[in-house]
Amino acid sequence: MAVAAALVLGVSGLTACRTNVGSAATIDGHRVSESDVADYLTSSAQPLKSSDGTQSVAPKPFVVDILIRQRLYRKILQASPTGAPTSGQLTTLRRQYLAGSSTKATVERLGVKGYRPSFDSAIVDVQVLASLLNQEQQQGADLSAVLKKLRFPVSVNPRYGTWDTKNLRLVSDAKAGVPTFLRLQTTSSTQP
Repeated sequence: MAVAAALVLGVSGLTACRTNVGSAATIDGHRVSESDVADYLTSSAQPLKSSDGTQSVAPKPFVVDILIRQRLYRKILQASPTGAPTSGQLTTLRRQYLAGSSTKATVERLGVKGYRPSFDSAIVDVQVLASLLNQEQQQGADLSAVLKKLRFPVSVNPRYGTWDTKNLRLVSDAKAGVPTFLRLQTTSSTQP
């Protein structure tokens, strides 16, 4: 009887330690569930490859990275000397960025394929926000001072990678986002 009680207590203790079950990340107080991440993917979602083709990021960690960047860039702009852009300014900048092309076509040119339209839109938002940050720097804004004062807590489920607080980036590998019980097949450049 004592052994059974200890097992029940031990199991309940384990579940109490894991309060973020089903969480992909918590970004500046905003919880992103694993189902939120999955909702951005289609069955044909492809890993994002680096420009030289030597590295790739699995679809789920890529989604988490974009969601982090979207919130991070907005927060940096909010704390910058010029402040956050209005929704009207963002709409104008978005139209300029798309230059008459569709959101889907624009992100596919970036190598992003197989994601839902809502995620394509998030990618365009990140590109526009990054452009605004670059403009601020070119106009002499000291964003390093903003970054020193910035409080931006991020915690990431290890399945999606780790958050590098020093460099403000998600670090993941090709296996990130894949359950540990699955083994990835490696592809060979030569086939029999």
